[in-house]
Amino acid sequence: MTEYEITDLTGTTATLALTAISLYLTTVSAYLYAAFTAGARLTRSQTFVISTLFVVGSGTFIYAAAANVLKQSYLITRLIELQAGQPTYFSVISAVFLSIFLISGVIASLSFMWNIRHPKT
Repeated sequence: MTEYEITDLTGTTATLALTAISLYLTTVSAYLYAAFTAGARLTRSQTFVISTLFVVGSGTFIYAAAANVLKQSYLITRLIELQAGQPTYFSVISAVFLSIFLISGVIASLSFMWNIRHPKT
């Protein structure tokens, strides 16, 4: 692969990662809105369905974001092989940190739904 092709793929994977993060934020926002507006009135089965769909959907976007950050890290490593001295901004640690941060958002959202459905008296 040429330097241009690797650079182009790096940009593409960055765009895909940001798109996955945007879709993740949309999913989390929709879940939090549903929890806040209707969470207390949902039946147990309705809560199970919406929470399961939320976890699967957001998990898919977390996976897509992390996979694209990992791919970007690989491509940057290839660029460094072609031209020493290139700065690196992404690494495996970036993907791990991003995944932990996004998974924390899922757990916090599920906790929010729990708190709405089980208020302290």
